[in-house]
Amino acid sequence: MFKSVFIVVVVILLCSQVVSANLIQNGGFETGGFTGWNSAGDISVVGSIYGSGPIEGAYQAVLSTSRASSAENLETFLGLSTGTLNTLTNPAQPVFGGSAIKQTFVTTTGGTVSFAWNFLTDEPGKSIGNDFAFVTLDNQLLCLANTYSTLTGSSTLFVSETGFNSMSLSLGSPGLHTVAFGVVNVLDDYGDSGLLIDGVSAHVVPLPSSLLLILTGLIGTGFARKQFNRFSRYSAN
Repeated sequence: MFKSVFIVVVVILLCSQVVSANLIQNGGFETGGFTGWNSAGDISVVGSIYGSGPIEGAYQAVLSTSRASSAENLETFLGLSTGTLNTLTNPAQPVFGGSAIKQTFVTTTGGTVSFAWNFLTDEPGKSIGNDFAFVTLDNQLLCLANTYSTLTGSSTLFVSETGFNSMSLSLGSPGLHTVAFGVVNVLDDYGDSGLLIDGVSAHVVPLPSSLLLILTGLIGTGFARKQFNRFSRYSAN
């Protein structure tokens, strides 16, 4: 009994150390490319010479609408129904085209996906063609920023930017997950926009400390019982 419990506890403790590893491959783009990622449209990996970031390491990804994939192709790439991207436009206008990257990974429990982003644009503030950047996690679509967002002058190749922001999204259940990032032109292809992405990571929920205490107690109980049985046999003799 004691040996079995000990083995189970050791395995769980080892697993609790493994969960801290990043499940996203090349989340900081430190290979200098898109190893581990699939892509559509105009994407590249750049360094600090670009003018903003990276927030960690030497590289970051930049997605641009300058050589965009069509809205239909982009939605197919992302696994979204036709017209889904239009639901994020404000005011309501059709998405013209854009670029995106995605990666699929597996978790054995819930957890979080974290990343840093910076929306870039050449569009004037509150433009009719309200370009936007977005993230999808398991096909749940969320707007990161658009031309109505608070923008400042940019030291990048674009006129304006939001600056880097950090975000974490919840992984509600274990299984296969896909995270994707993208940026699109809205209404027309005049006035390009871009998105910087860096520090993408996915971590599962660590083993609760309360459970570790319970397991540690089981070891202690098993050891004490084993010692008591030894003492009982010795006394009987």
